[in-house]
Amino acid sequence: MNTTFTLVEIEFSGNQLRHNHLVEVAMVRIDQNGIGRQLHLIIQPPAPVSDFLLALVDLDRNTLCNAPAFADVAPEIEAFSANSVLVGMNVRFSYALLRQAFRQAGSRFVRKQICLKRMVEEHFVQFNTRTTGGICRQLGIEFSPNLTAPQRAMCMAQLFEKLFLSRLLHKPADKSLIHQTAAEAKLPLNLPFAKIESLPNAMGVYYFTDHKGRIIYLGKSNDIKKRVLSHFNSDLEDFSRFEMKTAIYDVQYRLTGSELIALLLESDEIKRYMPKFNRAQRRVKYTHGVYIFGEPDEYLQFKIAPLGSDGLLLMKFASKWRALSFTLYAAAQFGLNLTLCGLGMYSSHSIAEKLPAFLPDVAENKETESLPDPTDQPDTAQEHNARMMQLISLYSYPAQNLLLLDKGRTSTECSAVLIENNVYAGFAYLPLHQLPDDKQLPETVREYLIPFRDNPDVQRIIRTYLRQHGQNLRMVSF
Repeated sequence: MNTTFTLVEIEFSGNQLRHNHLVEVAMVRIDQNGIGRQLHLIIQPPAPVSDFLLALVDLDRNTLCNAPAFADVAPEIEAFSANSVLVGMNVRFSYALLRQAFRQAGSRFVRKQICLKRMVEEHFVQFNTRTTGGICRQLGIEFSPNLTAPQRAMCMAQLFEKLFLSRLLHKPADKSLIHQTAAEAKLPLNLPFAKIESLPNAMGVYYFTDHKGRIIYLGKSNDIKKRVLSHFNSDLEDFSRFEMKTAIYDVQYRLTGSELIALLLESDEIKRYMPKFNRAQRRVKYTHGVYIFGEPDEYLQFKIAPLGSDGLLLMKFASKWRALSFTLYAAAQFGLNLTLCGLGMYSSHSIAEKLPAFLPDVAENKETESLPDPTDQPDTAQEHNARMMQLISLYSYPAQNLLLLDKGRTSTECSAVLIENNVYAGFAYLPLHQLPDDKQLPETVREYLIPFRDNPDVQRIIRTYLRQHGQNLRMVSF
């Protein structure tokens, strides 16, 4: 087997990950014959470098100003590392910056990578040390924190040659070992590859935890293993993922069988644990509601008021502004006259001009339904109230008391979501061989019920799921 490796060390400028630019690249080729050619390039960054950052990269301003741009040296880097596997202490980050630079120069850069840091850490016990420098010194390799980029690249090449080269190349069958080692480079440094391999290809919720066991991110997927791996691939395009990857020490999961239950569990767990890297659905406090009031022979109207007010509560919101956003969207969605809805103060401006700011946050079905013509508005109370009832129906459950039956975690059980008095109560898993008739089913579900909190997010999840996938569920009203 004639596999070649390229040891890479970089220096970069920038005070934010997404704004980093390469300023120095050092590479060393190594194959079965040992260490070979070297490459060292200084690169002029596209943005000015501060004095502070200039001191960090150990280069003078004059050298950088006279250096070539990356586009000029890209073919040289491409040719030097061609047909090889990139190796580095933090190779994933180096690879991401190289890919970004090549993309900005109008070309692609694709290489397998091997994380030398992950491989070296496996030898800490053997060498009775906890540092890479300690291993280098025991192997007789010159090491110092003050090494330049070319010196670091040569140091790491010697370390790689002495510890790993023979293991990776000693027989043709070990091509799979190189592939596995390269695949591990994408993983968080503190997450064992075996942990990822043991994840199921099944529906459920997964949890990333840090060194203290705290949940820092959680999500839902119909294929947990595939979804978890996708997080670790996306860091090449989104540098903010590096922060999360660095903090991950373990991954856990809960199988749900049902996609609806996975969505509901994910929403509740985000509110319960407030993971650092989850952004959506963290809201737990609701202060205002949108109410419907009016007599049957009068125009039904909206009222935005603090929770606990009189009227039919349509939805809860975390602020008066969010409640207003929803109300304006709903009025436009059904072609309602703002004045007749009790929103006359907003009728002086075109509602279409207001909608772009409201739609992303409040619309449940914006991808499937278009807004009616704003000029097609009802004039009579009967027409107006008919549209208001359509609106209420859209944002309500099909029945006040409802069971939603779906797949279970195994072939021997089914799942059930319980809604009582328009309130989500939780879910349960029932053994199929003991499933009673529909009349006794609610009582059986209560016996197995895992209770959960009701809130506007889970209400939205259930309504949206029923509209999109209701045909896949068995619904029992009682």
